[in-house]
Amino acid sequence: AKCTSPKSAACSTSAPGDGGGKTRSTRSAGYIEEKGASEMADHLDALEAQSIYIFREAQRKFKDLAMLWSIGKDSTTLLWLARKAFFGKVPFPLVHIDTGFKHPMMIEYRDRMAKEWEVDLIVGQNEEAVCSGMTPEKGRFACCNALKTQGLQQLLDRRGFKGIFLGI
Repeated sequence: AKCTSPKSAACSTSAPGDGGGKTRSTRSAGYIEEKGASEMADHLDALEAQSIYIFREAQRKFKDLAMLWSIGKDSTTLLWLARKAFFGKVPFPLVHIDTGFKHPMMIEYRDRMAKEWEVDLIVGQNEEAVCSGMTPEKGRFACCNALKTQGLQQLLDRRGFKGIFLGI
């Protein structure tokens, strides 16, 4: 691939002598092909419609659903789609696993948005791991497993959810 400019966001994928090539964006992982604005909007509309359909079908077919909400961009986008799918009222609870390591402003944001959007927020925590002093200094895997994975499993066991939405 030959870049048209070192500062350009687009690179040409043509090889010498192949008669040209497609232009690809380097701003997205996987080099998503650049499309016209109208074609891209149609594609995004189709993805949104498919996501809304999945939410509605899952809600129709399954009981005891929940959605993980880490407060990050992926799960917040998923929350936005869920709100759109159900006309502003999310019919299942949001689950946030509190590790105790989020910035206080993020927790304030979580609580404010849950209240504004009138969602049922369930905050879980592996209290035993927190009380025993589990920190990232004890190893990233051990810490994440104890605080996130086991914390989530404890909440799922306690609440009996049969399905979980998540964005990754």
